[in-house]
Amino acid sequence: MVRLGFGVAAAMLVAAPALAADLPASYPAAPPPSGSPVYSGQSMMTADVSLALGWAGQDWTVNSDSFSGFVGGRVNIPFGGGWNEELEANGGFMFNGNGSAAGVFSHTYYKTQGWAGGLLLGYSWLNPGGSGASVGTVGVEGVVFLPSASVLGKVAWSGGGSGAIDDFWNVGVEGRYYFEPNTKLTGAIDYYSTDPDAWQFTAALEHRWSGSPFSAFVSGTYVTADNNNMWGILVGARWAFDQPGSTLQSHDYEIPFAASPAFHL
Repeated sequence: MVRLGFGVAAAMLVAAPALAADLPASYPAAPPPSGSPVYSGQSMMTADVSLALGWAGQDWTVNSDSFSGFVGGRVNIPFGGGWNEELEANGGFMFNGNGSAAGVFSHTYYKTQGWAGGLLLGYSWLNPGGSGASVGTVGVEGVVFLPSASVLGKVAWSGGGSGAIDDFWNVGVEGRYYFEPNTKLTGAIDYYSTDPDAWQFTAALEHRWSGSPFSAFVSGTYVTADNNNMWGILVGARWAFDQPGSTLQSHDYEIPFAASPAFHL
């Protein structure tokens, strides 16, 4: 199988934390008493936009060639009866021009005050607009909301695209802990059945200023595949569009899912 260059892989690695951290997304705690306006099952449309800068590469080298960026946005539309449609778009890129990645995703899911689960569909591109590759994604995902934490799981298959990307599976688990409603610690592990198999480890910390729609985050990701190891660091900000008085935790409940662009070594 043909391997993609590390510059492209690094760009995708950078996109993963914010999307995964999204660090890039998030999930909330179990909601307060029934009828709370923050955790209402029929809330208003919720959205957010994330921007970040960072570094990505091999062998822990930090220089101008490793300078990277990320941009992403999500919107959640409740249909009623517990059903929701969440749409997501994101992209990561290397400022030296050695790689870029972009993806669009649909999350169709059913949500209660204790859990949510549904179908993930998406399409991703490496070096969009250039001589890159593309891949489609289909999978299932779910999250359990606990009083001060949440746990998410995902199983997805990617393939059927173009270029040097073989079909592969992705199995991931993610945990989020809220020190208080506006401060969140995230940890995630993902397995990719690529050639060679790859493991991705992500950690992120995010804080939202009380009474403000803005939050800041920092994330780190490490990927190992055979003897090839890569890393990525992101520092960024998120602008949330939600109900007045919302917290990071309640925002995560209203818009719970996030997907990374297709990742392949």
